[in-house]
Amino acid sequence: MVTTVTKNKPTAFLRYTMPSYGRLTLAKAVFLYMLGGTLGTLWEVVFNVFYQIANHYTIQYIACSGSILTPFNAVYGIGTLAIVFLLRNLEKPWQVLLAGGIVGGAVEIALSYLEELLFHTRSWNYTTWPLSIAGRTTLPIMAIWGLLCVAVVFAFWKPVDRFFEKLPQKTLRIAAWCGLALILADLALSAAAITRYVNRDSQPLTAFGQWLDKTFPDSFMRRHYPSMKIKK
Repeated sequence: MVTTVTKNKPTAFLRYTMPSYGRLTLAKAVFLYMLGGTLGTLWEVVFNVFYQIANHYTIQYIACSGSILTPFNAVYGIGTLAIVFLLRNLEKPWQVLLAGGIVGGAVEIALSYLEELLFHTRSWNYTTWPLSIAGRTTLPIMAIWGLLCVAVVFAFWKPVDRFFEKLPQKTLRIAAWCGLALILADLALSAAAITRYVNRDSQPLTAFGQWLDKTFPDSFMRRHYPSMKIKK
């Protein structure tokens, strides 16, 4: 008679020693937004440098975060959360590649419509790009999103998940609440500054509006949001 010894799978063992392993908790979500947003900003800066070189332009720094207080690009931050939330349990790279391309394109389209609805502005327009979808994303960009998703799920999320699990959980939660407060303050201030930028032809009705006009004049907004186009 042959006795079969069943060994615990590594994932099962990790979930035993790390109760929230594999789960997207609030603390993890906050730091994933910050990490993804920062890496996205860095990618945009590098991409613009190579674009300028390829087109023989004078190389200059272009602000790409879309945020006033932080380097967290909201498109990439939200995209990272959507990728991890929806795709973290997929096991095959081709599944993540296909689903990730669809998710990434959907995030771009949704945020583009939301920005236009809330602020009457447009920060990216792919109308002249090949295989464009309503000018809000393109099939090649969606393919890049798919490749990015493969990297996020297999090379980024799993190591980061283990790292967070090894940290003191109480300290992690406190730091996450502080990070969330910073994110919300950044989003609120950026939204307020953009609102005043779009409505600069009307006088501010509050002292806060006057402060926004003085602190973030048109020259600042054009430098900080170089791709933003106002739609009336």
